[in-house]
Amino acid sequence: MALLTKWNLSDTCGSNILKFSRKICHDDVMLPTSVKQGHQLLDQMNVPHISFKKVPLMVYMEETYYLYYRQIFDAIKELLSNKEIFDECTFKFTPLYHEGQRIYSEQYNGKWWERV
Repeated sequence: MALLTKWNLSDTCGSNILKFSRKICHDDVMLPTSVKQGHQLLDQMNVPHISFKKVPLMVYMEETYYLYYRQIFDAIKELLSNKEIFDECTFKFTPLYHEGQRIYSEQYNGKWWERV
């Protein structure tokens, strides 16, 4: 289901992936029987920091358009819980110098980061 959601694959493609996965998986691995069931399982998951809020934005030609958004702290939690992203984060102030002169290239070597 992660592949289907990440790459926004069609239901047909997803069904083929599930069919193939069932053939090669161990017996103790539980897979959804269909893409529809997989989406229902994902919809039932309640992980507060990855859920989106939905608000009506406007109505145009009798169709309502919605804005989906996340709270900023929830988005930060999600980013920092991703190991691949977290490993690239630098939190320690690190001044950089080149030929005796202070240079600035990232937020963690700026004056604000040093003060904070």
